[in-house]
Amino acid sequence: MKPWAKAAVQGAACGLVFGFVVLIGGRVWQARVSTPQVKQPAVPDVVRARGFDVVDEKGKPRLSMGLMEDRSPMLHLYDAAGKMRISLSLTNGGDPFLDLVDANLKMRVSLAVMPNNTPVLSLWDAAFKERALLKLESDGTPSLELRDAVGEGRGGLYLMPDGIPGLSLTDAKAKAGAHLSFTMEGSPYLELVDKNFKPRVVLGATSLEIIETAEVRMRPESSLVLFGKDGKVIWKAP
Repeated sequence: MKPWAKAAVQGAACGLVFGFVVLIGGRVWQARVSTPQVKQPAVPDVVRARGFDVVDEKGKPRLSMGLMEDRSPMLHLYDAAGKMRISLSLTNGGDPFLDLVDANLKMRVSLAVMPNNTPVLSLWDAAFKERALLKLESDGTPSLELRDAVGEGRGGLYLMPDGIPGLSLTDAKAKAGAHLSFTMEGSPYLELVDKNFKPRVVLGATSLEIIETAEVRMRPESSLVLFGKDGKVIWKAP
């Protein structure tokens, strides 16, 4: 090989080696530059705000929480049409309220704890009339009240503090009616009262003490008592 040809081959070989080294070095440098370590933003432990709204992809509200005009807290849940269907709130006095609303934005169910710590469950009709009321009194006795379309109580079911059950039915003016319950001894009785709340008829079963061979036994006996307008007995059997 001629000297000038040998020099050309050596020069080309050196050029290839140099280009390979530059290419590899460039790739390594580019890889290091293209994959920097991104610092993740810090997640706050507490988010403080006066209100918070959640909307769907169409911008319709689905959840909102914040403070009402009287500064009491509230939480509202909305359906797919953007109508508020559930409302949870707390009064300034600390009394909680939960309201369930129908598609016509009428409240139908409400659950609350009253200021006297009495829990109350109410059912409402489409005309915003309370038709059924279930509550637990402060002494622990439960009661269920049924009301007509104008809000008058027509029927009630309850338990007395001593555990005796009772059922009451009244007329449209919540006066004359019937009362079914038990005596302290456990005998059932039915009482009918007039519009002045005076008893007119009492039908029940009493207990008589029977002494036979020095033994005291109880025997049920039915009774019927009729009263006059003045409250005096006018007829009785037996």
